[in-house]
Amino acid sequence: MPEQVTRLRAVWVRVTSSPWYRIVQIMALGLAIGLMLRVLVLGILQLDMANLQFDFASLGIGLLLTWLAFYLGTFAWAEIVRAIHPAVPYFQAIEYHLLSVAAKYLPGVGWYQVSKAVQLYRGGVPASQIPLTVALEVALIVLTGLATAFEILSLASQTVLALSFDLQLGVAFVLLMMCALLPWAVLRLINRGPVSRISARGLVLHLYLAELLDTIGWLTFGLAFWFIIRALGPLGLDALPYCIATLALSVVAGLAVIVVPNGYGIRELTMSTLLQAILPISSSIVIAIVSRIVLVAAEFLGVLPVILRIGRRVAREQLPGVNKR
Repeated sequence: MPEQVTRLRAVWVRVTSSPWYRIVQIMALGLAIGLMLRVLVLGILQLDMANLQFDFASLGIGLLLTWLAFYLGTFAWAEIVRAIHPAVPYFQAIEYHLLSVAAKYLPGVGWYQVSKAVQLYRGGVPASQIPLTVALEVALIVLTGLATAFEILSLASQTVLALSFDLQLGVAFVLLMMCALLPWAVLRLINRGPVSRISARGLVLHLYLAELLDTIGWLTFGLAFWFIIRALGPLGLDALPYCIATLALSVVAGLAVIVVPNGYGIRELTMSTLLQAILPISSSIVIAIVSRIVLVAAEFLGVLPVILRIGRRVAREQLPGVNKR
């Protein structure tokens, strides 16, 4: 194993095995769960179960769109891998993503990215390219999510987080410029490092395609969220931009707090808080919880094919007379 990977692994093991890391993780998780339970209890006390109507058709559409958004993010990851390391087959990069999804439900987003790094290394990707590849995915998710949120709100003449419209428009413009310049910044960084043999045109095109797929994924995910809200009651189409922005900002907030496993509590708390601008507190809490359940179900459906394929391959290799590869 190369020295860089060994050193990175040693640092990661030292950090995660530290009692202070465990204490911070437990405190953050306890605080998030405590806040979420407090808001949940208050919401349930105000919830009128008698008048609660549940539209399973809208919920099914939300699940389908969430599943589609999951695969759009998967394809965006594959484009990032192909941009940095063109030798990796496209479907192998997709498999790396699907196999790493389950890991993020353990110690959080950090473990999810480490799992991807391990998959890339086992697939033959040079150690010098792995940190950049993994960091790029997070950067593109955050940048495209924030840009989509602020841009669609600006186009709809709506605001969020008590920002003035002019300030929000300025933030949206800065985020769009960052998305536009990021591939060229990566190209400049690579050309000054040990991976200068990558095609400049191919890298930029792959990263722009990844940004496009991530943006479409955010819009699809936001539309799914709108349908999930409609499953609990009527909601006009004019609320769609705000729903997309709420979903994106909530997911980014969950990504930011990596010590909390998969953003549990952080995402729901942010989502329910933002939704209170258009919905009662009781409804916003129920929607935040239902959206998490739908996301978990969609991710499970997304990774199920590759899990079944690996299971069949393992079972076939255990049969007598079968050549093991």
